[in-house]
Amino acid sequence: MAVHTSVFFNAASSVVAAAVYTPLAAAVDQVLGLRSNNLVPSAPLALVALAATGMEPGALSPVAVMAGARIQTPRTLLAPVYVRPINVTATFEDNPNVACFASNGVLMRAGEEIAASVLLVGSPGTCPAGIVAWFRDRQEPAPASESYWVPFTVTASGLDIGKWTMANTFSFNDTSSLPAGRYAVLGMHLVQQNAGQFLCGRLVIPGAVYRPGALVLPELSSRTPLMASDDSLGVWGHFDAQLPPTLELFSADATAAATITGYLRIAQVER
Repeated sequence: MAVHTSVFFNAASSVVAAAVYTPLAAAVDQVLGLRSNNLVPSAPLALVALAATGMEPGALSPVAVMAGARIQTPRTLLAPVYVRPINVTATFEDNPNVACFASNGVLMRAGEEIAASVLLVGSPGTCPAGIVAWFRDRQEPAPASESYWVPFTVTASGLDIGKWTMANTFSFNDTSSLPAGRYAVLGMHLVQQNAGQFLCGRLVIPGAVYRPGALVLPELSSRTPLMASDDSLGVWGHFDAQLPPTLELFSADATAAATITGYLRIAQVER
């Protein structure tokens, strides 16, 4: 009854022969296993959403851009699972394309490798390329209780390209503490204004195994993917007001420190 977010990423994917997909390495995940640069779940999971992007950053006329992305595992009914539509940006921008198929997710079997690959086109060259994947162990419908967007701020330092980094601080903005009780997480919105450094972030919830996440977008006005607000993923996870979550960030560009503004969509389920 939780959602988990993982990343496949290469900082410098190369344009190769026409119509040839090249592998993306899975980032060390701390939750899912890793074998031959692929993810390996220890229990069955449903793949419920995908987002992919890739382009030479900062170039007015980029020599390399993403033209396709896909996920593959040995025993899906049809393989590979293509990401449609994709994004052609260095990192995710306003109103990003996210393929959500939560109502009929694709089964990822325990012990089987989950591989990712991308198709790049253009002149010989390289560009960063990434695929963000959302998995779910089982569907828990969103509760009927009221839900609220609660703002928070995160600071992080010592960020490395292509790795998850734990935030130094996580604090809710408008109140010193939430009312006592247990809360369901229903969505998240993450913003790093005008920076274009991060692909995504994910919650680390005390006592929980899986780590649900969201794309990092460039502006507070950026349109959040609908799955963060339409309950299509159900409950992402639970936390107690006395033990709030923190955040991991996945960086596509090295930097000394960063501040992220976020909103967490929550509903109280126990007092």
